[in-house]
Amino acid sequence: MYLGCIRHFYLFLTQGSEIMRKTGSSLALVGLLAGVSITAAPNYAAADTDDFFQQLLDAPTRSNPQKATTQREVRPAKKRRAAGHSDTVRENALQPEAFIVLAQKKLKPAEQMDELSTAVYSFLAKPGSAAVRVRATQRKPIVDFYQDNGFAPLWVGTDGLNDKAKRLLALMSKADEEGLRALDFLPASLADFNDTGNSVERSPSDLARLEIELTAAALDFTHQASAGRVKPIRISDLHSIKAKPVNPSKALLKLKETQEPDTYLASLQPTALQYKYLKKALAKYRNTESAEKVIFIPGGKLIKAGGSDSRIELVAKRLQQLGLYEVPAEQSGEDSSFYNPDLVAVVKGFQKKSGLNAEGIIGPQTLGALNGKSDAQAVSKIILSMERFRWLPQDLKSKYIFVNQAFFETWMMDGGKEVYRSDVIVGRPKFQSAVFDEEMETIVLNPNWYVPRSIIFDSMLPKLLKNPAYLRDAGYVVTDAKGQVVDSASIDWWEYSATMPFGIRQPPGPTNALGRVKFLFPNKQSIYMHDTPARNLFNNKVRAFSYGCIRLKKPMEFAKLILGTEGWSPERIEAAIATGENKPIKLKTKIPVYLGYYTAWADADGNVETRNDTYGRDRVLNQAFEQNIQARSSKKFASR
Repeated sequence: MYLGCIRHFYLFLTQGSEIMRKTGSSLALVGLLAGVSITAAPNYAAADTDDFFQQLLDAPTRSNPQKATTQREVRPAKKRRAAGHSDTVRENALQPEAFIVLAQKKLKPAEQMDELSTAVYSFLAKPGSAAVRVRATQRKPIVDFYQDNGFAPLWVGTDGLNDKAKRLLALMSKADEEGLRALDFLPASLADFNDTGNSVERSPSDLARLEIELTAAALDFTHQASAGRVKPIRISDLHSIKAKPVNPSKALLKLKETQEPDTYLASLQPTALQYKYLKKALAKYRNTESAEKVIFIPGGKLIKAGGSDSRIELVAKRLQQLGLYEVPAEQSGEDSSFYNPDLVAVVKGFQKKSGLNAEGIIGPQTLGALNGKSDAQAVSKIILSMERFRWLPQDLKSKYIFVNQAFFETWMMDGGKEVYRSDVIVGRPKFQSAVFDEEMETIVLNPNWYVPRSIIFDSMLPKLLKNPAYLRDAGYVVTDAKGQVVDSASIDWWEYSATMPFGIRQPPGPTNALGRVKFLFPNKQSIYMHDTPARNLFNNKVRAFSYGCIRLKKPMEFAKLILGTEGWSPERIEAAIATGENKPIKLKTKIPVYLGYYTAWADADGNVETRNDTYGRDRVLNQAFEQNIQARSSKKFASR
């Protein structure tokens, strides 16, 4: 007993803090000191009540010291972060991108310059207090552009603004229609976008300043239109998508060559069909003058099919207002309070569209959806979704896979047609799924599950301290640093804390945490898609239960669809799975995969569905927008 107490105390010193950190509870530490195994349950959602390997289904693939004896399946590199990290905002991440003074002291004047060109040269060489600020990546391209063109102006002449400038200003004045902010692009020298330069004194120095302001505004617009207002990676590590702004030098050459800068700038907006639908929805929700006043339905008891409630009349009128139902022309007072079958069917359809359980019962959630969010809330979500589309490549390719985490859905497009759609389970708020674009390279039939160290410490170690044979009995394979299989019962687990020289693998089988198939698209967070034995979780409308990976409701349909174009028949796939052997299949043609987070989604008519901000990302992105606005309105940024 004395020796046991020493062991418990030793483990307290070496491992207690680690287990406390991993589990988020002091219960495990109390258990260590008491000589018993007390495991604090992780923060699972109430519906996540499966067995151990079903609760911890899809913790990410991690490098494992085991050397596979069967055909080796693709695994992420050692230095990649595991999925399942909270989306913690970076320190100072919400500070806007730095803007610097547009000036170059060592500029050389051109051999021949008129009065206006000389003024442009002087402004760039010594701007003084009237300096214009631009992104660091834009200063050199602007200076080089004017140097190479003899400092000749693009936008102004001795008479003021030219036609190109007027077209540019007209386009930028409508930036709000694109979910941007028009005031970001208004030159400080102008009173508003209708100002044709009359407010500017016609002196060469004033015209030169306006010239540079317009060039800076045009490049600012090209950047925001093509890559967004906020750089995703500045928000958090889980935003590893790389938004690609238009090259400033190429943009300037295009602006020089064209007489229609507005047409060129408009072409930089996202081309995705959903972006166009969102733009239409934005205009619709902003048109509050013609908007009909929303009928408000008060709360109360649950309303079930066949029941009577005075609020049914309001429900029917609200559904009519939404274009989903037509209230009978002649309806008595008694009929108007009866929850009839026709109305129940319409309510079920509305519930399904709103992401609620389509059971026909009218309760708080359904009433909340019927009463709707304010126009301002809907507009905000639409703008955020439009911003996130700017982070994607302009060309999504004809064949791609899209995951919308906020709607818990995935689908595949091929040649402009949707060929697959499935409900998905994404990471819980503590272990959020990431945002990125990668390419699917491999499909693995009968996958192994390589247990991440976070799960080993979270949930396995407490069981092993109580029963060293736990892993062996549960069918897991333990390997040492040399890849040799070790009996878990032979290991003194009390000796190990933060350092663990063992790898743990769950072989393929009917209870494997990854199910029968997984889909790999290498990424920094080691996130992938996979099957799951925990089918009951798909019954929930809010499906944030995983450790970051994407669980598919219809994985075999997905595998057969993709592998069908790779020469695999459904029978061949089923036969391969029936062998129980691990089978990685390298795809001949990689498929783009886009993991995103869009809390607003619109249809072709501009009708929009919204979802709750499960991960809190809308709030953070709105904060980043606000920081940008504050920075641009500061005296340091520009004087108006």
